[in-house]
Amino acid sequence: MNHIHYSNGRKSQPKINNKKRLTEDQVRLLETSFNFNNKLDPDQKLQLAMELGISSRRVAVWYQNKRARWKSQSLEDDHRTIKMRLESVLTENERLEREVVRLRHDLDKAHDILV
Repeated sequence: MNHIHYSNGRKSQPKINNKKRLTEDQVRLLETSFNFNNKLDPDQKLQLAMELGISSRRVAVWYQNKRARWKSQSLEDDHRTIKMRLESVLTENERLEREVVRLRHDLDKAHDILV
């Protein structure tokens, strides 16, 4: 996939970028490494880059993007959990409101019997 980048915002002298996608094996190794440790020190980054045959900068960018996706997914999961809790609390609140109405009715009946 070719991408054309223009230097300094000018449309003259396009620079072609032939960035290759990571292989499934490379992604699998990066995922495994990320699951073990989601931040790399420079030595780990260099070692991983050598194992994968890519630049350490590419490893760093992959990790940065993965952390962003992980954080986003985590926020979505938290939102879903909170939403489920809210629905449960609202359902319980409705049940309790009905119970209050019933008990007030019973109390009124008991009060009428006593008077």
